[in-house]
Amino acid sequence: MDYYPIKEIPVPVSLKHLQLKFKPYNTANKLSPALQRLYNQGKFQHVYSDPDAASYHTLLRGADQGIIAYHVPAAALQSDHQSVLSESIKHLQDLPRIKQQHKGVDRGVAVQRHYIVWCSSAKVPFVSKEFREDKEPAQNFMNDSQGLWKEASEIFRRIWLRQEKRFTEHETPPGTTRMAGSWCGCAVNIGSEDNPVQTLPHRDVGESPFGISCLTAFGNYHGGDVVLWEAKVIIQMRSGDLLFFPDALIHHSNEPVTDGVRHSVVAFTPHNMFSWFNRAYGEGPLNRDIRLRGERKLYEARAKKRKLEKVKGKETSRKKKRSQQRRQVS
Repeated sequence: MDYYPIKEIPVPVSLKHLQLKFKPYNTANKLSPALQRLYNQGKFQHVYSDPDAASYHTLLRGADQGIIAYHVPAAALQSDHQSVLSESIKHLQDLPRIKQQHKGVDRGVAVQRHYIVWCSSAKVPFVSKEFREDKEPAQNFMNDSQGLWKEASEIFRRIWLRQEKRFTEHETPPGTTRMAGSWCGCAVNIGSEDNPVQTLPHRDVGESPFGISCLTAFGNYHGGDVVLWEAKVIIQMRSGDLLFFPDALIHHSNEPVTDGVRHSVVAFTPHNMFSWFNRAYGEGPLNRDIRLRGERKLYEARAKKRKLEKVKGKETSRKKKRSQQRRQVS
């Protein structure tokens, strides 16, 4: 693929900080009130996608130099994947709606399909039930999307070489294959006139804290920009754009669709597949995950200590104030 210049934008969040705060359950109801207030006041930074100036990619750089997100405009891609996917998804729009909750959190998406190889509650990876039940429409959709995932994987490899190698270095078991390039599969969010795809704030906690996912939105629509909450940014996602980011670490959602129908697809590899790779290939637990757990315990211990010191400081201050008041009275 062609190499485009990269426009870097600093954001006020540290990738390491997000990893240390990672919990394997959703915390959508615990978004900081300060973040909510800044968003409501219109103080989040906007990243725009200009279809007439698609000569660069956009990289969001964290305070510790970690990559928080990477945006690729549709015009910078080699093929018009959005037209192919918009036509292919018509075969999925008549599927029955499934109201799902993920880790106890309603994400606000009523029609969603997982077309993926994973190892959820099983000893050996298997193809998802939804892919098997949807049969030919699901197979056709995944076949039509292979060009997109090939190009997305090339970008993934260029920007996150070590992570991409970790995603692809081991084979899935016989009878299965990665369905979305470097990723084991994807979640397909199917929109309609009366039910546009609008997700509520959430983290995809079933994925690795070191993982990177790839989001694309397509259709004829306006609005639907992606909000990365801790980074305090709103990223405009025109039809066919790609957005790579660690969706297990950062709360994300998208704004209302003001006109038209918006669909989206997210390519990802669940954490349970990395666990299976380690078991199957005899490597033991992930060293990075073990190290992160140790760092997280230290981080939590220090946070607890700071909190206790803050409480103790307030109590000392109140005692001093009461002592001064007593002296004044006497």
